[in-house]
Amino acid sequence: MDEAEFQPHFFYYLSIIHIFVFCIYFGLLMNVLITQLGCIGDMILLTPLFAQIKNDYPDASIDLIASKTNHHVIDNHPFINRIFIFDKSPSKLLIFFFEIRKIRYDIYLDPKDHISTESRIIAKLSRADKKVGFQKDSDNIFSDLIPSDKDNFFRHSVHRNLNAGKIAGFTYNNLIKPQLFPGNDSNNYVSYFLKSSEISDFIIINLSAGGPHRIPETHFWIEIVKYLSKKNKQIILSFVESETEIATELTLISDNVIKFKSRSINDVSALVSRADLLISPDTSLIHIASAFDIPVIGLYEDKQANINKFLPLSSNNHIIINSNHEIGLKEINAESVINILRKIGY
Repeated sequence: MDEAEFQPHFFYYLSIIHIFVFCIYFGLLMNVLITQLGCIGDMILLTPLFAQIKNDYPDASIDLIASKTNHHVIDNHPFINRIFIFDKSPSKLLIFFFEIRKIRYDIYLDPKDHISTESRIIAKLSRADKKVGFQKDSDNIFSDLIPSDKDNFFRHSVHRNLNAGKIAGFTYNNLIKPQLFPGNDSNNYVSYFLKSSEISDFIIINLSAGGPHRIPETHFWIEIVKYLSKKNKQIILSFVESETEIATELTLISDNVIKFKSRSINDVSALVSRADLLISPDTSLIHIASAFDIPVIGLYEDKQANINKFLPLSSNNHIIINSNHEIGLKEINAESVINILRKIGY
C-alpha cells in the first residue's frame, strides 16, 4: 500500500475514533433502564427524572419498565425510547427477561425507596454497569444505594426520584414539575367533547380516588356543586364506573354539570390541561394538574407521610386535611372547600 492509499484510510479510522470518544465524553451513548411498577400517580411523578437525565445527556436513550396499568400515561412521552411491560404471566415474563438481558445498559435505576422483589430480580438479571436502588443489608445487588422511605420522610415523591437520579450520577434539581403528553387522539377527543357540549371555561370535580377511605360522602359533593351552580360555573365530572350513580345525581342539580366519559388516562390528562380549576381527592389527577400548572384544591387524609410525598406541585394549590385519619375523607366538611373557592374568586 503506498502513501496515497494509506492516508485516506488512516484519517477515516482516526475520525471514527474521535467520534466514538466524543460520544462517550458527552454521554451520547448513555443507555438508562428505569423501573416504575407503581400506580399511575407514581409514574407521573417519575417524569421529572427523565428531564433530569436529558438535561445532562441530551441524546441518552431511556428505556422504562412499567406495569400494565401505569404505562399509558407516558406512552407519548418524547424522552422515552422504549417501554417494557412487566407482565407476570410465565410466557411474557420469559420474553421480558430475555429482552432485558439483550441490552447492555450503563445504568439500571429503581427509585423506589423500599424493598421490591420485582426490582431485585430485574437488577440481578440486568447487565447494567451501575445498578441503583434500595436493598436490604443482607443483599449485594445494587452498586449504589438510595435512602429508605424513613430517610425520605420529608421529601416529595419528585424529590425522592431526583435524589435517586443524583445518586446515579445525574445533576440534582431542586424541583422539576411532571411532564405529560396526552397525544393527538386524546386532545382531539377532548376538543370535540368541549365543542359539542358548548363548554369553554370549566371546573373539574374528580369523584374518583384510590380507595373508599379517600372518597367523601355524596352530600359533600352536592353542597359544592350547588355553590358553584349558583355562581353559574360550568362543572365537568371525572369519575369511574362505580361512581356513575353519584355523577348522575350531581348532573340533576344544574344544566351546567356535565359528565365526562374518558377512554384512557390520556383523555383525562387532555381534559385537565384545559381546566380552570381541579377539585379532587389525593389521587393521580392532582399530579396531572401539577404537570400543566392547573390550580388545585386537594382533599387529603391526615397522614403526614402521604401528605409530604404527594402534595400538589401546581403554583396555585390549596389542600384540605381531614383531622380524623381513622375515617379518611368520609366526614370532610364541604364548607372548607367553599371557603377556599370564595378566597380564590369563585
